[in-house]
Parts: sequence; C-alpha cells; structure tokens
Amino acid sequence: MTEPLHSIRNMMQEWERLANALESQWGTVDYFPLDDYLFALDMRASLEEAISEIAPEPPTPLLAALEILDTRFLSHTVEDEQGQEGKLRSWLKPVSKRPPEWLWNRRPRIMPW
Repeated sequence: MTEPLHSIRNMMQEWERLANALESQWGTVDYFPLDDYLFALDMRASLEEAISEIAPEPPTPLLAALEILDTRFLSHTVEDEQGQEGKLRSWLKPVSKRPPEWLWNRRPRIMPW
C-alpha cells in the first residue's frame, strides 16, 4: 500500500466507481454488492470532511470534480421514500449531522439487489 486507504484520491476513486456503475446501469461491474454502495456513500461523506480539513478554501479543480461526480450520482438516483417495498430506507443509516444531508436519502433508479 502506497497511500492511506482513506486518502482524498482513494475516496474520489470510490465515489467515481459508484457514479460509473450507476451511469452504465451497473454494466461496468460484474457485481456491485449493497455493501459497496453503502461504502461509497460513506466515502462521499468522508470526502466532505477531508476536503474541509485540507485548506480554508479547497482547490477549485477538486471541488469541480466532486461536483461533477455528485451531479452524476444525483441524476441516476431518486429519493428513497419510507414505506415503499424494495427500497433502501432500512439500509441507509446516516450518521447524525454528517454532510451532505442529501446523500443519505437516495437510492439508484435501477437497483441491482
């Protein structure tokens, strides 16, 4: 291992991996377990924390790349409403006050599970 598992680079790669899988309707991966989806959400939340810690004003290219990935994620997910059969609500367990808030209320339009 040459860098920490939770480096900004690795977290961005994990978030991009999910965005790619969603965009391709899961065609870019042989199998994408629910745990990997939840891990990617956790990595996105960790990115929020890590970016705010690196500098008072994070680098613009980093923020722009994150915004692009967020937009891709949002365009291929929908709000997960409580009480609907087959939804992720019971699996989405946000940590209180852990941004971004919108992250914890989304599920893929096409769910592979």
